[in-house]
Parts: sequence; C-alpha cells; structure tokens
Amino acid sequence: MTAEDASWLVTATLLASAVATPIISRSADMYGKRKMMVVCLAVMVAGSVLAAVGGSFLWLIMGLHFFGIFRRAKWRFSCR
Repeated sequence: MTAEDASWLVTATLLASAVATPIISRSADMYGKRKMMVVCLAVMVAGSVLAAVGGSFLWLIMGLHFFGIFRRAKWRFSCR
C-alpha cells in the first residue's frame, strides 16, 4: 500500500462521517436513538467485515466508507 492509497482510506472514512452525521442525527430524532444505535452498530460491523474479507483495494475503501458513515454516530449516541 502506498501513501496515496492510505490517503484514500482516511479521506473516504472522514468524508463519509462528515456527510452522514446530520442525516443520522435527524433520523435518530425521528425514529429514536436506540433504534439508530442498533442500525449504526450493525452497519459498522458489516463495513468492517467487508473491509476484512474484500479481495481488492476497492473493497477495502468501500468497507471503510460504510464503517465511517456510522462511526461518528455511534460515538454521538454513546456519549449521552
């Protein structure tokens, strides 16, 4: 893995987290924080598994993208 590849991994995770945080927060207000916490944990696990078993760099980026979407939401809900 090159430095450019590593920068793509970090960028995908952080960008997904930044875009999804307001959407997930609004959904948590509408549907309940507990339900959204369960959904976030399920998608985080699915993203981690996808990144782990994916055979190429593209699968790794996609897995970390899904992980990044809900990484921030899990932290937000668990701190309250």
